[in-house]
Amino acid sequence: MVAGLEYPFVASQRIAGQPLIAALLDYWEAKRGDRPMPDRRDIDPAELPPKLLPHLLLGETLDGGTRWRYRLVGTEIVRRLGFDPTGRYIDDVLGGSYLAYVERLNAEIYRMRCPVYSESLFRWDERRHLFTRRLWLPLTRNGADDVAIVLAAQTFEAPNGEPCEPLVLPLDRAHIDETGRARLIYGTGPRRDA
Repeated sequence: MVAGLEYPFVASQRIAGQPLIAALLDYWEAKRGDRPMPDRRDIDPAELPPKLLPHLLLGETLDGGTRWRYRLVGTEIVRRLGFDPTGRYIDDVLGGSYLAYVERLNAEIYRMRCPVYSESLFRWDERRHLFTRRLWLPLTRNGADDVAIVLAAQTFEAPNGEPCEPLVLPLDRAHIDETGRARLIYGTGPRRDA
C-alpha cells in the first residue's frame, strides 16, 4: 500500500464498470496463471478485443524502476496527448505535478509487482480536462523476477463537473484470495486541502 493512503473500497467495483479496463485485467489474470505476473512474451495483442487496442500502451521500466520509456502507445492515447511519445522517456514527455503523479504510479507497480488502478483529471488542452482511468499491469521479461514492462489501458471521458482528486490503487499482495486472484482494493489520493 502507498504510505498515507487508506483503501476503504473495493477497486473491482470501479473496474467492473469499465469494460475495456476489465477486459485487460481478465486477460492479464489468464496469462499470469499461478505466477505473480505474466511475461511480455505471453502477451499477444491479437488476442485482445479490438476496441481495447487504441487504449493500450506498453512501457519499459529502466534503472531499477526509476525511469520509464514508452514502447507502444495506442491511437486514442496519442490523440489525447496530441503527439506520439513512442520511444521517448516519460520525463521527456510529461512535466510538473502530472509527471510526479505518473512516476509515483510507476514506482508503485515496480515496488509492489502487482496491478495498479488510478483515476484522475487529464488536461486535454488549455481550457478542457477529461476524466481518465488507467490500469497498469506488470510484466516480466524472459522470465526474470523484476517488473520490466508495464502493460496499461487508459480511457478518457468528459468529467461530470465535480472536483476530482487523483486516485491511486496499488493492489497489495496481501489481498490475494485463496485461488491466487487479486481481491482488488482502492483508495483516494491525498486531498489538496489536507
